[in-house]
Amino acid sequence: MCSRLAGRRKGIDGRAINESTHGFRTCGCRTWRGLYPMSPDGAPLVGRSNEVEGYVMAIGMCGHGFMLGPGLGELLDRLVRDDLSEDDRTILERLSPTRSFEGQAALK
Repeated sequence: MCSRLAGRRKGIDGRAINESTHGFRTCGCRTWRGLYPMSPDGAPLVGRSNEVEGYVMAIGMCGHGFMLGPGLGELLDRLVRDDLSEDDRTILERLSPTRSFEGQAALK
């Protein structure tokens, strides 16, 4: 853990972290603050829009876009070409932008 970041958090002693990680060099970590796009259940919104004809979305990946991007790109390609498998249809149903968000959020 970077002592510069940890030292800013209440109750964490950056010097203690430095002593416990004596073999590491400064990590050069950075902080970021801003909006975090996320659906109520924590899963992305993927599929066609009901409001705008021809609009396909893949949003709300809550920071996981880099990891999910290649697979979602392939799925969206099949969606646009209307070449979906049964597995694709199941995935799109679970990630549908119009799905119900009742119940408790998966991620907080």
